[in-house]
Order: sequence, then C-alpha cells, then structure tokens
Amino acid sequence: MAGSRMSEVEVYKSRLECTVKIQLASVGLPYGRKDVLDGLLGAGVPRKAIEALGVRERNVEWEVTLCTAADRNCLLQLPAIVVKGHQVQVGGVRKSACHLRVFYLPYYVPITAITSQLVQKGVKVVKTFQEKDRETGLASNVWNVLVEVDSEDEVPVRMRWSFASMQGGVLVNMVGRPPKCLRCL
Repeated sequence: MAGSRMSEVEVYKSRLECTVKIQLASVGLPYGRKDVLDGLLGAGVPRKAIEALGVRERNVEWEVTLCTAADRNCLLQLPAIVVKGHQVQVGGVRKSACHLRVFYLPYYVPITAITSQLVQKGVKVVKTFQEKDRETGLASNVWNVLVEVDSEDEVPVRMRWSFASMQGGVLVNMVGRPPKCLRCL
C-alpha cells in the first residue's frame, strides 16, 4: 500500500514539473479554455504535448500541464504566445516571472558572467537576448533577461563581472521595481 501511495506522489510531482503558469491580459476578458488552447496551438505547441489546461485565478491566470518536461521547456522558449490578440507571459508555477534589463555589460563579455551568478542565488534564467539599437541596428551593451524567482529580493540591483582578467559592474533593473541609476547606489 505504501509503495502505491509513493508512486502516486511521484506522479503528482512529475505533473508539477511539467506545468507552467500563463498570465493573460485583463483587457481580453473573459477567456475560455478554447481561447487559451488556440493561443498555444497558434504559437506552435503541438496538441499532443498538452495534457491538461485550466483556470488558476480570476480567469487571467491559467495553468498548462505538458506531457513531458521537454515539452514544458519548449513552451518556455517560445518567443510569443498570443491569446485573443494579446501577448501572454509564461512562467513556472512555483516562481513568478520577472523581466530584467542588465545595463553596461561590455559587448565582449558573455551574459553568462551575470546569469551564472543569478543561478547561484536561486534565480532560474529562462531566456536572454541582447538589445539592438532601433536606429542603427547595432548591438548594444543592454541585455534583457527573463527569470523566475521565488522573491524579487533575490535579484540584486548591482552586480560585478569578471572576464579575461578584467572586471566591472552592471546595473540590473527589474520591470515593476523602481529603477536605480549608478549615482543612486
């Protein structure tokens, strides 16, 4: 009996690891299961990869359980999911998704000089991309980093980097947190 009970717990833990949270725009209310499913399918998620789909909170937060952790990771890597004409945010169910902007990281320094430190602090790095100047099309020294955190306090405002016998500092702004400048620190 205890053995079958343990396997049941393992099944639910496996489901947890395959589940993502989707935050929908309130301007598109109300949402139905078909709206969310259509958005997922339109973004390229195969129907056979989706095991369950349901409302989490107030009809703007939904949970999607995928069949495998690999399916979950593929969903998290999608560039955009649109439901009823509005882009949605996707993140883990345990952690909240946060958008960071990392300023002043030299172009020749890899973003891993910063993201590896975030991972050591318990922050899950979901996606990174470097900004390009709209006018010139040239890469800048500003990075966008999508992370999942248990607490926003886990993300520092300022971080140090070292690379090839050089070192320096970056400023980390989080969308939703009052921005800081180097003079404020």
